[in-house]
Amino acid sequence: MTSSDPAPQIPASEPLPAGLPPRDEWLATRLRAYAGTSVLVTDEQGLVLIVKPAYRAGWQFPGGVIDHNEDPIQCARRELLEETALEATRLALAVVTWSLPGPRLPHPSVNFTFDAGTFKAPDVRLQADELEAHMWARPDEAAELLLPSAMLRMTAALEARKTGTVQMLHSGDDC
Repeated sequence: MTSSDPAPQIPASEPLPAGLPPRDEWLATRLRAYAGTSVLVTDEQGLVLIVKPAYRAGWQFPGGVIDHNEDPIQCARRELLEETALEATRLALAVVTWSLPGPRLPHPSVNFTFDAGTFKAPDVRLQADELEAHMWARPDEAAELLLPSAMLRMTAALEARKTGTVQMLHSGDDC
């Protein structure tokens, strides 16, 4: 499934409540948001996996944009495998981040951060055309390198791992 696949169409025959404009006009007034995922991975020593994209400044977690006809869990699994060659056997929703529009993105965005758990001394093989480096870092080291919103997601995801409670964040537009 790729981003070039057409989105499923809602039948135009579904009636709208009385008093609303025609369906296409009404849909054009609804909120549009970008949607993506990120994945928290740690090793046996509690080090966090972070990656350095080739296409932007700053470090982040494996993850990416949700494709058409894909749900957030499918995206997180796909992106983790594509970017690092790590296969997630379990993913637990840890953090949902809502970001308002800003200079980088003209619409709001939502990011679903999943906890992939602990990997035993994993071998990471990077997706060469997107990522230039990776590292296993202590959370305090990672916090120094991560984009601000990724640092907030890391802290919240590690807390969610301890408490079992999904965290909700509001963030800037650096996704």
